[in-house]
Amino acid sequence: MIALVTCVVIGAVFGSLVAAVADRLPRGLSIVSPPPHCAACGSLIRSWDNLPIVAWVMLRGRCRQCAAFIPLQFIVLEVLGAAAGAAVGLLVVR
Repeated sequence: MIALVTCVVIGAVFGSLVAAVADRLPRGLSIVSPPPHCAACGSLIRSWDNLPIVAWVMLRGRCRQCAAFIPLQFIVLEVLGAAAGAAVGLLVVR
C-alpha cells in the first residue's frame, strides 16, 4: 500500500513538472527561474500552495491573492501523472 501511495505522489509531482514545462518553454521562460507565480497578478506561489492536486482543491482552482482561475492544464496534467503513477504502483505491488 505504501508503494502504491508513493507511486501516486511521485506521478502527481511528475505531472506538475510536465505542466510547468509545458507552460514555460513555449513562452521562452526557464523552468527554474523565476519561481512559480500567478499569471494574473504576479504574486509568488507559496510552497504549500504548490502541492500537486491538494493545493488546487483547497484553493478551489484559484490564486490565493487575486482569486484568478488557475488554468485547467495544471490540474489535468497532475491528475494524469497521479493516474500513471497509480498504474505503475499497481504493477509493482503485484
